[in-house]
Amino acid sequence: MTAVRVPGKVMLSGEYAVLSGGAAALLPAPRYLTLSDEGDLAFYELPGVLRDVLQHPVDELKEYERAHPIKGVGMENRGFFAAGKSGKETLGIGLSSAEAAGAMLLRFSRAGFDLRERTDEIVRLAIEAHHASQGGLGSGADVAACVYSSTILFTPGEDGPSIKNLRLNPALNLSLLWTGVSSDTRGAVRKYKDWESTAGQRAKEFAEAADELAPLWGQDDPGRLHAALDRFEMLRDEMAEEAGIQLKLPINRQVEQRAIELGGRAKPVGAGGGDVILLIGEFPTGAFEGEVIPLT
Repeated sequence: MTAVRVPGKVMLSGEYAVLSGGAAALLPAPRYLTLSDEGDLAFYELPGVLRDVLQHPVDELKEYERAHPIKGVGMENRGFFAAGKSGKETLGIGLSSAEAAGAMLLRFSRAGFDLRERTDEIVRLAIEAHHASQGGLGSGADVAACVYSSTILFTPGEDGPSIKNLRLNPALNLSLLWTGVSSDTRGAVRKYKDWESTAGQRAKEFAEAADELAPLWGQDDPGRLHAALDRFEMLRDEMAEEAGIQLKLPINRQVEQRAIELGGRAKPVGAGGGDVILLIGEFPTGAFEGEVIPLT
């Protein structure tokens, strides 16, 4: 049996702006997807992204997979779910991205390749397959973070993304707060692309704010980080209002205000409109109601 274990992801900054060429900073979330090439799940029983990426054509694997087809899949993904207002909800820490990353890693691993030597190729193929499965939506940053399983700086480019390791400032205290509601990522991304098509200079300014903010997660200057984060979030709020995106729920505004009062910050993660809130700072126990997931 061959098995792989892939973390979820947290986008520290760069949401939406990465779709306009801005930089994004991401780190792995301590919730894991485990996949194996032996299990009780047939292909038709698998989630759509996982099934699509397992079947995505890869010339280098074609001969091996023809001789050694996967007959059943084992999957463990419970860490990506939580109890929510309408039952079992996804946390919003990149389940589909982890599925794409895990499926491609599993395919290369079972064919006998050294994954460390093939990381860049696996990232490229996983992003390509994920895009195909998701109708071309997304930047690929989430998938890259899941493959690398480390904190990265992701910058889109015409010839492919630039992906660099980012040493997170060890003094940062980061955690996630579950809102209790899952968000509609696809719908929000489509609205953003519609906004971008007419935003002109404002979209460029938004991307530049993301570029300024992303590397600051690795620097020992919390004041500068907070200032750049405040500017990025102000521009993201303005974009969301113009684009008709529900970026923040009432809980977001309550948590943001409380975090600032305590000397820290809080922001929506990913598309917003639910999912998890990133908490930045050292807060007293019980400062926020709800499930908290430590990141550092």
